Amino acid sequence: MYLWQSERATTIETVQLLISTESDGSEIKYSLCYMPAAKMTLHTALFRQMQRYWMERAVQNVKEQLGLHQYQVRSWTAWYHHLALTLMTLHFILQIQKDNQAALPFLSVPDIKLVFAKKLRNQLNSDQGLFHALQLRHQKRKDDIDRHSKVPK
Repeated sequence: MYLWQSERATTIETVQLLISTESDGSEIKYSLCYMPAAKMTLHTALFRQMQRYWMERAVQNVKEQLGLHQYQVRSWTAWYHHLALTLMTLHFILQIQKDNQAALPFLSVPDIKLVFAKKLRNQLNSDQGLFHALQLRHQKRKDDIDRHSKVPK
């Protein structure tokens, strides 16, 4: 157990240094654990350290396949919106994969993106499809304007 004190902090925090190795000794991982030993067992702390790999892989996949890192925003609110939409898209795609696991066991994120792109392109290729999409968009915009322009009594 180590004691850690920041230059600005007025109190000392107790941290634990977790060191784990692969069973063959090929990789050693180091982590600082800020949870007091009385509140978390060593087994729980090591389990959480091992789960970090899966979280890092998930974030990497979202960056590569769904464009989490491709944002051009000028405010925190816009960044949070981009992050939320990207993670909701990931959830949606994972649900599709889960629902179709038996029929399509190798369904990937690029496969699902391709299906949606083709489906949307086919619906919007016709003049009627485009006109319908524009009508829906304009009606939503009109409803938003009407809702915001009403003055409460």
